[in-house]
Amino acid sequence: MTFSQCEDPDVAYFRDIERTFVERRGDPLFISNADWVFLARLRKKGVPMRVVLRGITDAFDAHAHSFARKQKIRSLKFCENEITAAADRYRRALQAEGPSRRGLGGALEQLESHLAALRPPPEIAEALAEARQSLLALAQALDADQGLDADKALVRVEDRLVAAASLALGPTERATLEQTTRDATAAYESRMPAKVYETLIGESVRRKILHRFSLPRLLLAGIE
Repeated sequence: MTFSQCEDPDVAYFRDIERTFVERRGDPLFISNADWVFLARLRKKGVPMRVVLRGITDAFDAHAHSFARKQKIRSLKFCENEITAAADRYRRALQAEGPSRRGLGGALEQLESHLAALRPPPEIAEALAEARQSLLALAQALDADQGLDADKALVRVEDRLVAAASLALGPTERATLEQTTRDATAAYESRMPAKVYETLIGESVRRKILHRFSLPRLLLAGIE
């Protein structure tokens, strides 16, 4: 099944989170521009929808038992602390110590193993090999420097992999992916700040390019 034959995952992500928040809030008002910015940031970081929904539930449940429970929650940003906490728990669970994992370094080595199992077309074989080497080097660097920003380093590795995959697809196919994404998300264009909507388009096209080559997102948090 191709992306054109099923629901766009970005549409489901934004729609279902907004719907859950509005239902819990208890009025029909849509979320604000600031909330769209916050939600787009979560999507870009790869925080799964179920984790965001868990944070929203935790925030509303805590509010219902607080002294301020008579005050209506107006913004998704109200749930930010609980969403962040849920994301942190999820990330720690993914990187938990165990027979096959050892913190961040172990998570990176698992990503490298995932890439090693792929059988890429010749057009991206070199880029994939470089990505694997970069992941292993980053895992070793993390062992020596726990202050290293692994997320930013992974973005750079993924950027190079996406560039190679995009080149292999060619401009016509990439333009088709972008147009398909714009068609699927058209209902949000007038509701989101322009910068947020363009970020949504860019991230969605990025995922679809990787998907065409069965490549995973290089995210420590993982993504649905």
